[in-house]
Amino acid sequence: MDAFSGYNQILMNPDDREKTAFITDRGIYCYNVMLFGLKNAGATYQRLVNKMFADQLAKTMEVYIDDMLVKSLEEKDHVTHLRDCFKQLNSHNMKLNPTKCRFAVTSGEFLGYLVTRRGIEANPKQILTLIEMTSPKTKREVQRLTGRVAALNRFISRSTDKCLPFYDTLRGNKKFEWDDRCEKAFQELKEYLANPPILAKPVEGEPLFLYIAVSRTAGSGEQRPVFYVSQSLVDAETRYPQTEKLALAIVMSARKLRPYFQSHTIIVLASLPMRAILHSLSQSGRLAKWAIELSEYDIEYRSRTCAKSQVLADFLIELPTEGSSEQHTSATWTLHVDGSSSIQGAGVGIRLTSPTGEILEESLRLNFRASNNEAEYEALIAGLRLALGINIQEIRAFCDSQLVANQFSGEYATKDERMEKYLAIVKELAAKFTKFEVTRVPRGEDTQADALAALASTSDPDLKRIIPVEFIERPSIDVPEPVMSITSTQPEEEGEQDNGIADMEIDGEVEYGCDKEWMGSIRAYIHDGKIPAEKWAARKLGAQAARYVVLDGNLLKWRFSGPLLNCVEGKDAQKIMEEVHSGSCGNHSGGRALAIKIKRHGYYWPTMITDCEKYSAKCEKCQRHAPTIHQPAELLSSISAPYPFMRWSMDIVGPLHPSKQKRFLLVLTDYVSKWVEADSYASIKDAQVEQFVWKNIICRHGVPYEIVTDNGSQFISARFEGFCERWKIRLSKSTPRYLQGNGQAEATNKTILDGLKKRLGEKKGCWADKLEGVLWSHRTTPRRATGETPFALVYGTECIIPSEIHFPGVRRRLLPEQEGLNHLMLLDELDLVNERRDRALIRIQNYQQATARYYNTNVRSRRFGVGDLVLRKVFQNTAELNAGKLGANWEGPYRITNIVRPGAYKIETLDGKTIQKPWNVMHLKKYYH
Repeated sequence: MDAFSGYNQILMNPDDREKTAFITDRGIYCYNVMLFGLKNAGATYQRLVNKMFADQLAKTMEVYIDDMLVKSLEEKDHVTHLRDCFKQLNSHNMKLNPTKCRFAVTSGEFLGYLVTRRGIEANPKQILTLIEMTSPKTKREVQRLTGRVAALNRFISRSTDKCLPFYDTLRGNKKFEWDDRCEKAFQELKEYLANPPILAKPVEGEPLFLYIAVSRTAGSGEQRPVFYVSQSLVDAETRYPQTEKLALAIVMSARKLRPYFQSHTIIVLASLPMRAILHSLSQSGRLAKWAIELSEYDIEYRSRTCAKSQVLADFLIELPTEGSSEQHTSATWTLHVDGSSSIQGAGVGIRLTSPTGEILEESLRLNFRASNNEAEYEALIAGLRLALGINIQEIRAFCDSQLVANQFSGEYATKDERMEKYLAIVKELAAKFTKFEVTRVPRGEDTQADALAALASTSDPDLKRIIPVEFIERPSIDVPEPVMSITSTQPEEEGEQDNGIADMEIDGEVEYGCDKEWMGSIRAYIHDGKIPAEKWAARKLGAQAARYVVLDGNLLKWRFSGPLLNCVEGKDAQKIMEEVHSGSCGNHSGGRALAIKIKRHGYYWPTMITDCEKYSAKCEKCQRHAPTIHQPAELLSSISAPYPFMRWSMDIVGPLHPSKQKRFLLVLTDYVSKWVEADSYASIKDAQVEQFVWKNIICRHGVPYEIVTDNGSQFISARFEGFCERWKIRLSKSTPRYLQGNGQAEATNKTILDGLKKRLGEKKGCWADKLEGVLWSHRTTPRRATGETPFALVYGTECIIPSEIHFPGVRRRLLPEQEGLNHLMLLDELDLVNERRDRALIRIQNYQQATARYYNTNVRSRRFGVGDLVLRKVFQNTAELNAGKLGANWEGPYRITNIVRPGAYKIETLDGKTIQKPWNVMHLKKYYH
């Protein structure tokens, strides 16, 4: 049934009618009913019919917008169902279009499909249109063909493979060619659609079976009676292992058939143990992500043992997997096991390999004390249980334990009681296989299982992890020749590229504009009057040639400010740039200065400035001796904390003038309250840092969540990192040589040093005695960022300072006489301390935003990608020996290996040696090669 002018049967809200007004020559009109074309008209109508037929939907009716279908399993019930539908239509005063309604039919078209008693069939009109098509002669006709196939995809098994020749003709800009392969696929598709399958509707409560298979070009997930799904694999997906392709088929099916997966139990039938693969500890990161995605559905995984129906048989005939196309002479699986026992604990490693080469790996830790022989038995037992769990019948086990192999074969007697029990369990499990044998192999041939066992025995028992398996495309010793491509991709507001180079590519082999032949056309025009056939190209050449002259066969250019310029191109221009830039009289000038200098020497070519910028940019000496960069290269990133004493910054001040044999200060600052804890030391090692954090931070203010430090040796030592790990304290380290990375600590250091200077005068050796007074003054002084004193944010009230003792205020004069009132006021302040802290946090954020706005105005962004080559700023420990002021400012090049976060990069040398700590972009610049 079809509603009559469906949208127009819904009245408009009187307040909204004027919004639909339109002008005619007879006046201004507006709609009283909902008009066609409104953006939310379809959703509004669907919401109405869902409300109208709420009791009938999914039972006796299906409604999509204005198309309604009343369905009945028995003919005698159909009139009753129609009566219920008409009652709702009458109650809502909705009218039908009688010319588009059909009643009491056994089949009918609904939403483009033919719905019959047998199930859901393809629309015969769509099939007939495709069958009657002639062979395409243009790309446009192929696109029309693929569009019609897409409308029938639900009914076409493996549609991607069937239509692959069509898609190949559309790829790229190659010339269209309809070959015999395309014609054969076209005819086969017609034959297939001549007898299209009938898809059954799923019955509520019944499980759906999902058969999956993978071909060379597509992964397919299919429930034969309900839906066909096919998807072409992209280039990277075609290189997935077979297990990951099958898992991808399940994930793709779940995404496309989400309603079925949400409302039914899905039974996945595959030739491989998909559950073990998806839930293995040794799965890759990709499989782990897919396993999480599939976890929301009710999915059961079963092994596909035989074709139990003709549907499945047809499916397997049509879709042979790469593995099933070959007849394997053996279905025996191989099992490599190994056990490991150490002081840290015991663990087992299992490596299970299928006849087709698929690998399952497990690394298990034993949570009890076990000898090495016991660990070997535990490994074999765990491997056999895993094999039985995935219904393996034939298996051959390999282990490097001579005791286990010979005791199972009977060559060694079993004298130990524990070994007898282990052997009995192994024999009991072995009896469940149709074929089983244990073979001893040398340890060198069981390296994978040995590595898995060692990993389990030495790992943290509380740490659960995923071991990803990735592919290494090249040998580690194969060092590629450094090649880099640099392209300007920065937004205009973030500044220009480094060295003023924009919209320019510099590779290992630079292409200059002067390499292109440009003088011949102008010379031919001047000599012979030869012009291009194209009108505007001829006009352009004529305008250009007006400023050139040919003298003795040489092309010269008129100059506004001097004599004629000699025109050059190709190698001549490159030699001129080389001589003027780095020759005996060269000064290694920049690109624009180099171009002007060349022009003043009397030479010219059209791309002088661009070519000179490229040449000077790749000059090795210019890059290494370029001035250091002081302008910030990354937007300011501020750090804050949600509550006091959650995050502290830590730093060392010194060495200072000796004071009671003390020369250093250890300072920690809270990010919220700005409370400072500090102490003086003769020398600071990791033991002193650990003791200070324990005494002054943990015991006074509680266990912090995070401590931010620089890369001082005291902070990155194994002892202090272990201390933080025991207390679950996150230790964050800033990049080397970048003081702004720990800005809170640097700001506090500046305040403390400034306070000490003003208190000491000429007695510099007394600073240790003045430290507590400086800290007290800091804690009782309102900070600009918070607007509060650190003391008030910590204790909820202001501290009594010496001035109140000498000149008593209200608190000193009146409140001691009213202890009860003083106590109540103090409790009120404590109740409101959280509000005071929240206001301080807001002030901190406002202050940080204002600081960022000022800082970011001077940012000149420099961003690098993985694989880019960079130079690093030279520091004292990397400076050239005895070079002094004549040394280079930059050293390298290095290769970017990882982007830790915006503005921080991991780098390595060109020979593959990794620089351990990430470096800030302030100390890096692009290297042009």
